[in-house]
Amino acid sequence: MLVCIFFNYGRNRRIQPALDTFNAHCGMTLLGKKHGFFISAFILSFILFFLWTPFGKDMLLYEYTPEFCMRFPIVYIAFFFIGYSFEFLRSVVYNQMIKTQNKLTEIAERDALTGLKNRFWFNKCFFEEYDNKVSADGSLALI
Repeated sequence: MLVCIFFNYGRNRRIQPALDTFNAHCGMTLLGKKHGFFISAFILSFILFFLWTPFGKDMLLYEYTPEFCMRFPIVYIAFFFIGYSFEFLRSVVYNQMIKTQNKLTEIAERDALTGLKNRFWFNKCFFEEYDNKVSADGSLALI
């Protein structure tokens, strides 16, 4: 992910800060919660350095208003929490989907009346063993 905070030459300078706020959300979406969190924190530290320190302000291409210097990090943090919320919700839904798939597989492999494994389970296990033996050049006997 490119870190392009205030150093983009040739871009429209009015929309560049707005694009930079999406880095927090995109970092979460593309990299997940763990890595996206660290990338977003790293970018936020750059933002704070360039907007709030005298050395950082000297490195900027143009001067920002004090209101912007206070509001932009807050907006960036808000976008970070939006991205984190989406990623958290996605992981909860994904885990629930995996549990539902496992439950449906268990229902499909068992007989509803007796609770014993059925032919679907037998076919699945048989073909798994058959593929393992064939790939290992072994023999397979079925009684």
